[in-house]
Amino acid sequence: MAKPKKAKRGKVTQPGLFEDTPEVVIWREPTQRKTVADVLMLGAGLQSTVIAEMAVEGELSLDLAVFSDTGNEPFWVYKQVDYLRRRLDSVGIPLYIGKKKDSKGITVDLQEKVFSRFASMPLFTRKGNNGSIGQLRRQCTNEYKIEPGEQACRKWMVEKGYAYIRKGGAMVVHRKYKVNMLFGFTTDESDRSIRTSPAWQDSKYPLLERGMSRNDCHQWLLEHELPVPMKSSCIVCPYHSNAHWQYFKENAPELFEEACQFDEWLRTADNEAYPNLQQPTYVHRSCTPLREVDFTIPTGISPFQEELFGDTCQPTDGGFSCFS
Repeated sequence: MAKPKKAKRGKVTQPGLFEDTPEVVIWREPTQRKTVADVLMLGAGLQSTVIAEMAVEGELSLDLAVFSDTGNEPFWVYKQVDYLRRRLDSVGIPLYIGKKKDSKGITVDLQEKVFSRFASMPLFTRKGNNGSIGQLRRQCTNEYKIEPGEQACRKWMVEKGYAYIRKGGAMVVHRKYKVNMLFGFTTDESDRSIRTSPAWQDSKYPLLERGMSRNDCHQWLLEHELPVPMKSSCIVCPYHSNAHWQYFKENAPELFEEACQFDEWLRTADNEAYPNLQQPTYVHRSCTPLREVDFTIPTGISPFQEELFGDTCQPTDGGFSCFS
């Protein structure tokens, strides 16, 4: 009898016992993974801070928090990460920092050509045919947020014996283990909870499960007499609303200047990241140099979002929020 041959989608075909009997299909049951931890993808903004504080207050389970550092965060984000590290440490929950290997920071990587291939940012540009404004593909969230965060999580799992290191240094999760990966999405952005998870992850949205909005998160912190964090996002992120840029300009002029200088560099001969583009790129959605933008002009974002600095990411960003 011939050996059974493997077929796609987890099934095995096996010849019949006699020549005139057809092949039979045997379905293999998928490997049952055991959930070994609850892990928070921490953005250090409002929503993920609430999840971390809930864990400290004993309102939900958490074994690990992971913050991915792009190297381009405002100073208040790093202060918030340090604050949450102390809070989580008080109840025995570690906070790991993930960062892209060999990165000097997302903007420096581009300007100094640290990598041969740059993770594309969602910059704005005009389309050659009709001059309408378009946006470039976004890869920075995956390469500077998601992948470093998952790498930090796997490092913790190696330390706990749930993953192992292959020859060459790759960290691999054992087939029998998985974690619950917690994300800070609220009812205001429930469409972003559609995420394809790796086999070793189950995506969970504790704030959505509680029916909480951003305003509810704000109220929860006030009721527990806890500090409300400022907005979390890269300094040069093209998704910033006008309200956010205006805040930078008035209250953090050094950060606004840093963003302006990067925006201006994009349109110099030194920028070789997008050689096939015929039109210049901009950080601001109006395709106007950031330094010249009138931030009192509406951007089409709702007043509620503007009030909360509710910048808008794409809902298809892999389930991760730069702003949560």
